[in-house]
Amino acid sequence: MNTKQLLDEADGYIKLGLNAESEATLRNVQESDPAARDYAQTRLITLLMGLRRFQEASDLGMGLIERGIFSYYTIIKTSLAQHFMGKITEARETLRLVEKCGHRLEDDAYQMACFASRQGEFPEAMHWLLHEFRRSIEYHACALGDTDLAPFWSWFREHIPTLADAHLIIETPFKDVCAAARNKDAVIELSPDDLTKLDERWQRLFRYDFAAGRYFLSPLAVASDQEAADSLVRLRAAGAEAVELSIRCAHARATDVVLDAQVRYATEHARAGNHLAARHHILWSLPLRPTLTLDFFNEPGLEMMTPFLTEIILANQEDSTFEKRMQGVWDFEHSDPDRAWKLLEETPESLRTTGLFQLRLAGLYNAEKDYERALPVWAELRLLWPNDAAAFGNAIAALQILGRDDEARRLLGEAPACYRRFRLYWNQVSALEHTGFQFPAQRIGKFRGRPDLGGLLIPEPDFDFKPDAETEPGTSTL
Repeated sequence: MNTKQLLDEADGYIKLGLNAESEATLRNVQESDPAARDYAQTRLITLLMGLRRFQEASDLGMGLIERGIFSYYTIIKTSLAQHFMGKITEARETLRLVEKCGHRLEDDAYQMACFASRQGEFPEAMHWLLHEFRRSIEYHACALGDTDLAPFWSWFREHIPTLADAHLIIETPFKDVCAAARNKDAVIELSPDDLTKLDERWQRLFRYDFAAGRYFLSPLAVASDQEAADSLVRLRAAGAEAVELSIRCAHARATDVVLDAQVRYATEHARAGNHLAARHHILWSLPLRPTLTLDFFNEPGLEMMTPFLTEIILANQEDSTFEKRMQGVWDFEHSDPDRAWKLLEETPESLRTTGLFQLRLAGLYNAEKDYERALPVWAELRLLWPNDAAAFGNAIAALQILGRDDEARRLLGEAPACYRRFRLYWNQVSALEHTGFQFPAQRIGKFRGRPDLGGLLIPEPDFDFKPDAETEPGTSTL
């Protein structure tokens, strides 16, 4: 029998639950065919992991690594074997070897978070986990119930973050993570560590999946003890609820830290003549902490925003829902334009000359690609807010789309100096002057108090970017 047939036979034994026979076959290949030795050894590691013979799996994996065979699969399995033996330091060092086979360690951020949590290095665990949740949805459903992370979640509830960390926390989609964990239809999958922490009655409900390297509920086992399965689901739901409460506490604390910085951020932007940026910070923070109104008014260096603040206060006095409605128009501008128009049309006539109403009106015209109707509104707004980049950037983009490049160039020359901090400015310059220079593409996220406006602004000291993919005019929303 040739090697391929033996390997196929080993797979067949595993599917039939004949693990001893599969192991014997793989060891036969390992010893009799030098060319297939390493491959058979890799397959044997998988089998030993399923049999919970972690020391043997680790020894085999380290043997491959020491011979200079840096396979991503082998590194991951070896690291996990060490992890399940409680050798976390060794597991972390092994996992770092993924970089030797062309993988980024950041792609295994979740596992790094688990390692850091197990070792009580909670700030590091937080950074890895926040990165993972923003990078992928792969672990959203299981993270709240992962026993490796249990110590981290307890710490996270009481953690007082730095400003930088607070920004990361409120930018992380924890709402999606919690929704995935609460999903009743989500597949329950456990690591060996998770399984061993369950009561024996619940352990019997699970079967190991050699391909996935995890334990899953067995339909037959569940059918034979539905009561145990139901109680397990309730236990996990209660655990997820407790972790979600920790997340809410941490998120609220992080939001407070970011709110504390909003007056300073707005003032720094105002001193640079950036009306749009200061406006963003004011509009984001006041609904969350109305008491900041006086702080904005009384802050030295923020005098530029006094007319805007006065307008907002007076508008809210006449119509208590004005500011909230304007925010709703912006939120639904692209996702539900009919709803956005309905909200806008509910504005009293006396408030339709305000700058914020004009901004939202022109934004809706833009969203509908009705640029001819948007342009006069942007012109009015430029007179009212001569240092606000929105009226310039959006009008220039509209003129470009309409093929009126000469007008766009003139308006670009009239734009306030602060507009040069915006990525859109340099893309417009490139398109109009055919310079070939483009800033790297940047995903523009929802504004949550960040001083770079969610990615609209270029990092302060650095204008030395290399050309990258072009940005379609008008795609950035100011």
